Amino acid sequence: MIIINDKKKCSGCTACYSVCPQRCIEMRQDDEGFYYPEIDTTKCINCGLCNEICPISGKQLPGFECAEIFACQNRNDNIRKISTSGGIFAAIASKILNMGGSVWAVGFDKDLTVIHKKATSLSEMDDMYGSKYVQSELRETFNEIKQELKKNEKPLLFVGTPCQVEGLLHYVGTDNGNLFTIDLVCYGVPSPKLYKKWIETIERKHKKKIKCVYFRDKKYGYAGVNIKIAFTDDSFLEDRIEVKTFCKTMFSHIGLRPSCYECPFRGRKRKCDFTLGDLWEIGDYSTDMDDNKGTTKLQIYSEKGMSLFEAIRTDLIVCHMESLVGDRLIEKLDREKYSISMPAKREMFFKDSNIMDYEELIDKYLPTSIKEQLAIWLKPVILKTPISESFFRALKKLKAKRFSR
Repeated sequence: MIIINDKKKCSGCTACYSVCPQRCIEMRQDDEGFYYPEIDTTKCINCGLCNEICPISGKQLPGFECAEIFACQNRNDNIRKISTSGGIFAAIASKILNMGGSVWAVGFDKDLTVIHKKATSLSEMDDMYGSKYVQSELRETFNEIKQELKKNEKPLLFVGTPCQVEGLLHYVGTDNGNLFTIDLVCYGVPSPKLYKKWIETIERKHKKKIKCVYFRDKKYGYAGVNIKIAFTDDSFLEDRIEVKTFCKTMFSHIGLRPSCYECPFRGRKRKCDFTLGDLWEIGDYSTDMDDNKGTTKLQIYSEKGMSLFEAIRTDLIVCHMESLVGDRLIEKLDREKYSISMPAKREMFFKDSNIMDYEELIDKYLPTSIKEQLAIWLKPVILKTPISESFFRALKKLKAKRFSR
């Protein structure tokens, strides 16, 4: 049976939960709010499947060398506006749906829990666009995907973090030509429990129910990241310190899952068909594409991935990265290989998260700096001035330099 003695060795991918023939494994939240497998030893028959299927400790699947890297933008500016970067997920997903298939990606449930869900039409994808800076709940996703792949021959697209994609492929296998997978450049996943406390704090403070959270709104363009909260009465909350606090737990690294600090999936050969990530540096390689609306770095690994890409290519503005980069090392763009250090105060942060009010917790560990206060005040002011476009372009260049270090 699978026993988690070191939480850095479990990404919570649910492969062990899904494969158990006795259904004696449950995914339960720990004190930090992350899900781990718990075994009912009275039902376990010691078949060993849970250990074998684990993408971290089990036998590794063969991976692909990256075949091609492209800079891409969706030709539909409305799609790009609601997407995190260049809108390539939308193009791939639309093609899958047009072929009669299904898309499994991250959205919200009725109480705003971030979950993996299924879409068979464009209208069901409304909340799947854009980043979700929380570890999603997979629940029965792997089992449902396996059943769907068995019963029909229509294409199915799964999108997730590298650990989620590998967990699925360990469970369903890599030899199904109808399964397409996208993994995302991932810097680590924050706690779902902290996310819930943040949501509850804002709802209580404003006496309104939240309808949706936009973690990467493009009000200020691609680089001027704006987090926006939509309430059920159609009002919005943005440009406020309280709206940004949860994402600070991610970008400061203090609120991440233990396995993210020693992620075994970062930098190793991919098993997926595509990897999608931000291409902040597009201005260094193509002035024509540098429009501050978002560009995706698309890495393609498999032949079926390349075939699908060719089928949607007319919907995209595309530049081959070799022609853009020239003699520069492609590896410079592989930010997913970078390591993340665990903050010294992380353990105490999570202990306090269970006994402190959310706002008190943030004030103690992630206090708002004068620089942050000035940025929040200045951005909406600058947006109304003639220099706004050049200002936010400069901001994007600064961000590109930071991420390319």
